[in-house]
Amino acid sequence: MTILSLIKIMHLMGLIMGFGGAILADMLILKNAILKPLDKTTVQTVKAISYIVFAGLAILWVTGAILVYLRVMEDPKVLMNQKIWAKVAIVAILTINGVAVHNFALAHLNSRIGKQLFDLDNLGEVARLTFVAGISSVSWIVPFVLGVAKEFNFTVSAAVILSIYAAMVLAAWSGFFALAFLVTKRAPQSEVVSGMQLQTAIMPQIQLVLERAQGVALQPAASAPMRVADPVRDEPVLPATVSSHDLSRKFMELRDRVVQLNYQPGRLAA
Repeated sequence: MTILSLIKIMHLMGLIMGFGGAILADMLILKNAILKPLDKTTVQTVKAISYIVFAGLAILWVTGAILVYLRVMEDPKVLMNQKIWAKVAIVAILTINGVAVHNFALAHLNSRIGKQLFDLDNLGEVARLTFVAGISSVSWIVPFVLGVAKEFNFTVSAAVILSIYAAMVLAAWSGFFALAFLVTKRAPQSEVVSGMQLQTAIMPQIQLVLERAQGVALQPAASAPMRVADPVRDEPVLPATVSSHDLSRKFMELRDRVVQLNYQPGRLAA
């Protein structure tokens, strides 16, 4: 097996890692963050996949440069092939977009745990997220197609290829933006509570559970209500008597509820 064949195999492995990882991450986000509320496990999985994608991208850069060098050594006219420069430009855009994914998109995932990915009250944020997604999806597909489309060699200019690429990015962006509105559910008004309600309802619930778990008889202050209730459902938090198992279960429920609450100035969405 020649060195050129080994480099081609490594180049293909980089493509599989990058392109395959990107598709897998997109499918996970669609299923577990766009169509339903995001969970912590999905965030951790997507982060792990992102490192594989970056590794694949690095392999593509290194092996691609070596392949071009070897071909130029055989025939310097290879550099006149406009398709090569179009691929380089697109992969460069893909790399910059990958940095944006790490610095913006993954950080956004952390902030949306317990909720759907898109916040329709922040259209600027939705536009940025869908733009990043559009660039990522198209920027993996186009270089792959160019790599196998030998008929484009020395026949199609880089300007034409990049124009088609830009049109595909805009189409993908528009599609993802529309998808955000089609599948994202706005929080019902009945489930929106204020920051003051968090202090007067959720936190006393946790305090009540902890005090009972420690075997301390709860003696509410004069200003505290005798019956602490859920701010949305208006249901009692705990019965008069409760077992240790029920206390543990209730504490876990309350902890998860506080984590899922999205605090914003003047607004708290359940």
